[in-house]
Amino acid sequence: MDDPNEAVRQITWEYDYLKDATAIAVWFSKGSINPIVLYELGRWINSRPKLPAFVGTDDEYIRTSDVMVQTGLDRPELEVVTSLDALTNQVKLYLAEQDRPACRARRRLQRCFTRQYKASVLQKI
Repeated sequence: MDDPNEAVRQITWEYDYLKDATAIAVWFSKGSINPIVLYELGRWINSRPKLPAFVGTDDEYIRTSDVMVQTGLDRPELEVVTSLDALTNQVKLYLAEQDRPACRARRRLQRCFTRQYKASVLQKI
């Protein structure tokens, strides 16, 4: 990026959305060390153990073993996959699971509880 202001806007946009994300997927492509993705792996995935996350590396990515070791230390339940198809399938399975009636009902209940809690707090003010 030639415009430093654009870089700040882009970084801020990514930060805001990653901070509020309910699930995150990252992909390490071949041809670069992907320093920002490495940072995001540590900052947003490995440091948030309850966040649903999906990690994939190209089979030619030069730091695959680093990604696998670091992720294995913090998030041993995550499977680091080595193809974009496998990563896509993980995300699709997760989304399908979230769309099951029991999950939809749980989310509705959580939203309802949150609204009721907010209403009760506002009544006390």
